[in-house]
Amino acid sequence: MRASHAALAALLVMTPLGVPARLAPAPAPDGPGNGATQEGLDSSGVARLFAALGASDPMVCEMATSFVGRGFSWSDGAEGIAALRDEGPEGRLTRLGLQSRASATAALRQLVPELRSGNPCLRRTAAAMLGASGKDELLGVLRRALEDPEGRVREAAALGLGVAEDSSDAPRLRAALDDRDPDVVRLAAWALGSLEDHAAGPRLVALLKSPHPGVRRAAAWALGRV
Repeated sequence: MRASHAALAALLVMTPLGVPARLAPAPAPDGPGNGATQEGLDSSGVARLFAALGASDPMVCEMATSFVGRGFSWSDGAEGIAALRDEGPEGRLTRLGLQSRASATAALRQLVPELRSGNPCLRRTAAAMLGASGKDELLGVLRRALEDPEGRVREAAALGLGVAEDSSDAPRLRAALDDRDPDVVRLAAWALGSLEDHAAGPRLVALLKSPHPGVRRAAAWALGRV
């Protein structure tokens, strides 16, 4: 693994469910270059990000799903962060840009085809970033994707809606608990926990008896939130 990948891996946190952890929001950038990083990733930045993730070690890419481009801090007490802090101005701007949310609608629209990617990491990263955008147009994409014929697309959509944490999505996520694909059920259960949807409680209790370990773990985690 490259040193840069090792440093990144040391900074990332995943839950036992393999879904994004809730990390502390990044502090506002300070010093020169503030204005250049406030808007987050633009279209070219999103393209570079996904090219880099697609070419990275799969484990590193999966961990990055919980972190890169979603506005989380690079400095959560991890060892080795000093090496990143000591980079020159160009490296610092790149780092700040990658930790910023992509906010431009045109940039975010580039993520929609990635929901069908054969790479599960890229699907999940795209879904998480679309959900984190909070934009009605893009949340609509995720809502429609939850009805897609392909299970991998529905799984990504459930993740994205969980990241969005819009309570209006609770009924559709409850319906997804009946999905034939256990990965969709797992992410729907996690999403309902993220929404703290009390109405899902009885359904989540029933899922504790699922034959699929991932579904059982997700249901148990969600019950702790609702």
